[in-house]
Amino acid sequence: MVLYKPMSAVNFMVFAVFFTKQYALDVSVLWLISTVLVVTILAIAFPPIPGGAFTCFAILFTQLGIPAEALGIVMVMNVFVDFICTGLDTVLRQCELVLAVDKVKMLDRSVLQRKKK
Repeated sequence: MVLYKPMSAVNFMVFAVFFTKQYALDVSVLWLISTVLVVTILAIAFPPIPGGAFTCFAILFTQLGIPAEALGIVMVMNVFVDFICTGLDTVLRQCELVLAVDKVKMLDRSVLQRKKK
């Protein structure tokens, strides 16, 4: 539950690209590689508490060279986006669980499928 947060990774990436564009920063191949690496690590290290993303955004913006003024803006924006990300992470976690159980042949498909009359 703590490690599986794909929407949080998307959230970090979208805000990183958005603020890079807003502050007219250069984007290179090295920037993209470092962004993917930092976002991946932060999505795993993201503390599962309300407001836990704020520390992750501070680390992300520092690593990418995004000015500190963006932190205030992203904190306000993230309050609204966090609800969506949490809900989608929960749904995706259940989908991944079903796929994993099916992969090891432990899924009873008759229980999941609607019986036709």
